[in-house]
Amino acid sequence: MARGYAVSQLLLTAVRLEVFGELRGGALSGRELRRRLGLHPRGAAAFLDALVAHGLLERTGEMYSNSPAAALHLDPAEAGTYLGARLSLESKLYWLWPSLGDSLRTGRPCAAMPEEGGGEAAEPTEWSADYIGAMEPLARTAGRSIARALDWTRYDSFTDVGGANGTLAFELVRERPRLRGTCFDLPQLRGAFEEAAAGRPWASVDFAAGDFFTDPIPEADVAVLGRILHNWAAPDRVKLLGHVHSALRPGGAVVLFDLLIDEHRRTGDRALMSALDQLLFAEGGGEYTFGELSGWLGAAGFRDPVAQPLGDGPESLVVAFRSG
Repeated sequence: MARGYAVSQLLLTAVRLEVFGELRGGALSGRELRRRLGLHPRGAAAFLDALVAHGLLERTGEMYSNSPAAALHLDPAEAGTYLGARLSLESKLYWLWPSLGDSLRTGRPCAAMPEEGGGEAAEPTEWSADYIGAMEPLARTAGRSIARALDWTRYDSFTDVGGANGTLAFELVRERPRLRGTCFDLPQLRGAFEEAAAGRPWASVDFAAGDFFTDPIPEADVAVLGRILHNWAAPDRVKLLGHVHSALRPGGAVVLFDLLIDEHRRTGDRALMSALDQLLFAEGGGEYTFGELSGWLGAAGFRDPVAQPLGDGPESLVVAFRSG
C-alpha cells in the first residue's frame, strides 16, 4: 500500500507521455520509442521495462509493443474504450491526497485551502472536456444496464438528471429505440451535448438546460440520476429526490447509480476511498449505504427500492417507484 503511489505515477506518466499512442502502428525499438517520446537515456529503459513488468507493454528482444489491454484502453484512437480521460481526472485527484490529514482535521476540501498547497484548478469541473470524457465509459455501461433493469414496455420517456453530454441517454435510446429522452443539465453543457448529438441523428434525445435544485425537472416516466447524489449532503439529497418525485408521472420510476458502501462498512474499498475523494475536493457529499439511500427515497415519496450491480463494475444500480 505504501508504494502504491509509484505504480500510480508509472501509469499516469505513460498516459501523459502518450506512450501507447506512439505504439499504435506497431512495435518500435527502445531507441526509437525513446527518441519519439523525448526521453533521456538514463531511466528510459527502466521506465519501458517497468511498463512491461506491469502488463502494459510487451517486449520481444529490443522491440516494444502495446499489450492487448493497453491497446484497447490506453490508445486514444480507440474512442469507444479509451480510458485516458478518466486517468487524466485521476491524475488531478492524485495531487489532493497528500492533504488528506488536513481535510480530516478540518472537514474542508484541500481544494478550498490554497494556502496549504491546494487550489481551485485541482477541483474537477463537470463541464470540462476532461471531466466529460472521464465519465463517458461509465455512462455507456450504465445506459446498457439501465436498458435491462426495467420493464420498459411500461414507459415511454425518461429524463437523465445531470446527464452532461447525453452519453447515457444516447446509449439507452440505442438499446430501447422507441424511448424519448431528455438530457437535463446546466446551460454550460449544451455545447457538449450538441456536439455529441451531431454524430447520432437517429437518437430521440433533447437537451433541457437548468439547475435541478432550482428549476423544474422535465416531466417523464423515468428519471435517471447517475453519480449525482454523492455530490451532496443528506438534506440536499432528500430535496433533490423530492424534485424528481414531482417530475415523474404516476407509476414512474427513479433509477440511481453510485458507489454504495456496504452496510457493515468493512468491505467495498472503492466506495470508501471515493468518499475520501469527495472530502478532498468538494464542500459536501460522499458515498452512502443502500440503507441510507432507502431512507432518503422513502422521505421523498418513493417505495420498494431494489439494488443490483451496475454491469461488471463496482457501482450499484438502485430502482424505486412512485405510487400511482
